[in-house]
Amino acid sequence: MKPDIVTTAAWNWVAGDLPTPERDRTACFGEDLCRFLKKKRQDLGIPTAAETAPVGQFDCVVGWGLIPGPEAEMTLARSFRLLRPGGGALFYGFRRDPSPEDVYEWGRRCRELGGDGFFPLPLPGATELAPVIAALNASPFDHFGVRREGICFRALLRRGEGEE
Repeated sequence: MKPDIVTTAAWNWVAGDLPTPERDRTACFGEDLCRFLKKKRQDLGIPTAAETAPVGQFDCVVGWGLIPGPEAEMTLARSFRLLRPGGGALFYGFRRDPSPEDVYEWGRRCRELGGDGFFPLPLPGATELAPVIAALNASPFDHFGVRREGICFRALLRRGEGEE
């Protein structure tokens, strides 16, 4: 399914934000995001669907829409198992409470992609950051950080070198 214009703008930002993995091994949660990244970032290698990927083989795991709850707990646990020691996971999603300046800026980005620049708030799947942080605290990852990025958030998680 083709993403809407706001999601396309967000995924363009995600594609630009992702680091190039050292060994070209990226796993991706979400079939639509995986297809999008294959088109936008050939340097990622061929992103592998995280749901069926072999464990312990990846430098980077990426996902969209980390909604706190049982599914997020399973996603985070699966991400940890997919990563090689020292690997990182990046999860992105829409924030429930963006500032007016953030909304205006992302409206401009949507207009650049051919949209009218208007979108409903809160965006579908938008979440508060406190429950996201709580889910990350309960995850197997020892190191993580969460940042507000316009109408989105980015959660960076790192698997330690010696973690099993």
